[in-house]
Amino acid sequence: MKLRKWQSEAIGSALLKYQNGVRNFLVLATPGAGKTAMSSVLTERLFKLDLIDLVICITPSVSVKNGFYQDLSAFTGEPMHGGLGARGSVITYQSLSYLKKDFWEIFKQHRIFVIFDEIHHCSGNDQFPGNAWGQALLGEIKENAVHTLSLSGTPWRSDNIPVALANYDKNNLVLPDYVYGLQSAVADKVCRVPKILAIDNNGIMVRKPNEDKSERFDGISKLIKGSSISFQQILDCEPILKYTLKKAIDLLSLAKSTSPNAAGLIVASNVQHANLIYSILKKGKRSSKSVLFHRC
Repeated sequence: MKLRKWQSEAIGSALLKYQNGVRNFLVLATPGAGKTAMSSVLTERLFKLDLIDLVICITPSVSVKNGFYQDLSAFTGEPMHGGLGARGSVITYQSLSYLKKDFWEIFKQHRIFVIFDEIHHCSGNDQFPGNAWGQALLGEIKENAVHTLSLSGTPWRSDNIPVALANYDKNNLVLPDYVYGLQSAVADKVCRVPKILAIDNNGIMVRKPNEDKSERFDGISKLIKGSSISFQQILDCEPILKYTLKKAIDLLSLAKSTSPNAAGLIVASNVQHANLIYSILKKGKRSSKSVLFHRC
């Protein structure tokens, strides 16, 4: 496989630091840049240089876990099923709480390389107690792994608790060891420039229950500021959802006319919102051949 320039640079930088005694390495790379492949090739190099005995990769979901399992196995040529004879294992953060004492004993007996995908899911450091996943990393892996590779496309948390294993500057900003941002990815044609289309309405009418009088608002922002209606209520409004989804489906259909592999991604605010979107798409699937839906 021919590596992208940033992947080669990140691998070279990580190897140099590892060989000079640095244990933890954080890569900030924009989503879709190829972090899984980069991590797998780095693992293969570490095996060849005899710097590690085993690799353990920890991911935020089963689907990501399967992708890492395939790439690690393919690039290293080693079994990664976690059983007898394997050179590694891929698990989820959720499983950390259920691991038995025998698992952690492996770190004391072998040189373990640990890959943390989407490390921002884990929080906490020596000064700030974090979530359960972060505590598992700090309590067991930080002290016993020979090397770690942390990956993230968004290395921050909305609760302002530090990301586990990350270093920060005096302004509380994360200090990655290697950065491959969206601007560079767009320039390299690895990613595309995002185009955001805003949907608004300058004639929103709101009528309270049991009242005949309506109040008019000139936009969604004014509606939120000038009424008791929350943004979540707008997101959950079925007529608005139907309108937005129809617009998205129409644009997707247009894109597929020239690019048959074009696809769409719908982001929901919570599980209930996702189920509502799913039900709307399911009801309207017969009217559009461009929609393939999947609910996790």
